[in-house]
Amino acid sequence: MAGDCLGAEGVFSSGMNPPKLSRRVRRILWVGGTLLVLYTVTGFLILPPVVRSQLVKRLSAELGRPVALEKVRLNPYTLSITLQNLDVGEKGGPGSFFGWRRLYVNFDALGSIFGAWTLSDIALDGFHAQVTVNPDGTFNFSDLLAKFNAPAPPAAAGAKPAAPMRPVRIGHLAVTAARLDLADRSRAKPFQTTIGPTSFDLTEFRTTGGRGAPYHFEAVTEAGERFAWSGTLNAEPVQSIGEFRVENLSLPKYAPYYESMVRADIATGTLAVHGRYEANLDPGARVLRLTGGELNLSNLKVTERGSGVPAVELASLEVTGMGADAVAMKARAGNVTLKGGHISVRRDKDGTINLLAMMPPPATPAGPAPAAGSPPAAAPATPAPPIELTAGEVKLDDFAVDVADLASPRPAQLGLTHIQGSLKEFSLAAGASMPLQFSFAWAPQ
Repeated sequence: MAGDCLGAEGVFSSGMNPPKLSRRVRRILWVGGTLLVLYTVTGFLILPPVVRSQLVKRLSAELGRPVALEKVRLNPYTLSITLQNLDVGEKGGPGSFFGWRRLYVNFDALGSIFGAWTLSDIALDGFHAQVTVNPDGTFNFSDLLAKFNAPAPPAAAGAKPAAPMRPVRIGHLAVTAARLDLADRSRAKPFQTTIGPTSFDLTEFRTTGGRGAPYHFEAVTEAGERFAWSGTLNAEPVQSIGEFRVENLSLPKYAPYYESMVRADIATGTLAVHGRYEANLDPGARVLRLTGGELNLSNLKVTERGSGVPAVELASLEVTGMGADAVAMKARAGNVTLKGGHISVRRDKDGTINLLAMMPPPATPAGPAPAAGSPPAAAPATPAPPIELTAGEVKLDDFAVDVADLASPRPAQLGLTHIQGSLKEFSLAAGASMPLQFSFAWAPQ
């Protein structure tokens, strides 16, 4: 019995002993483990400060601007890189040109073996940029445009044509809390605005292929204006289909861009517009089309420049069923309704009429005729074809017109109130038939 127990114990003990590995296998495991440790230490600890130093040095040289970068993080297992708190300063002066809080990029090595380079995830948080238009019309980055847009040197005779770039695929791109500061100092009155916070989301984007990548863009400004776009985006050819929305656009804010075209001021006015769009920049199949658009202009007040006297007031302008084709030069609206309008017409003592005085200034007359023997002038450009503009119905609702004549020996005044009007099948085409209905009350009778 004792012998049997010892025998069983001996068998059991010998069965539990692990098999001995050969010297070659142990060496392979030891080398593999060492390489794994070196790869880990290098990727997590050694490379990040080296990459950070090289990025700061090379970006500063390429951009000609001071560059600061707080931290670089690498993950050698997921093949990702994170750049934290990057800031590129303005050239030759204080301030920040652009930067971000965090940029994360994840490279998909397996997906890049065949076909396109694949970036599975890109996340950009806290991006900011300053765009400045100088008084001479140049930008604060005009030097970079000249540098990177310089023509490439001609290829040497017999040289092989450059191979086409490998396509790129982006699985997911997310931009959050971005901000753009715009300052235009080239205008008589400088313009300044801040667009942000801004967000942008794009999935399954490819630089080649016909499949559109879904995207969504949204931004607000310091004035409470809101912009939103969503749809699909293609890179080759450049093509996009989707819908857009602009809300609470303040017209007085953009006076620096239109005040030289008219001699009047827009004191108040808020614009909103939305619709669906289709754009294709392929030269062989160009499309620029708007469908299902709606526009609303509210609380418009136009005053005479200098005096501030209201000349045109409008409670609301509503346009529904808008459609336009920029290629065919056609535009149509279903209904156009103007509500609560008030127009003040005045002829001053010098004979000028206030509304005509608010019109754009006359065009600059042509220069003197060329001298004898001078080369002939270039042929005038072919005028663009007229736009075909139509509308189902144009309506006036509760309008009023006040007329004052201060130039007559005895100043006269006339008031028309409760003006109602309807013009159907509006068209600029010659010979168009447009049924009209019109009514008003003539004060004081």
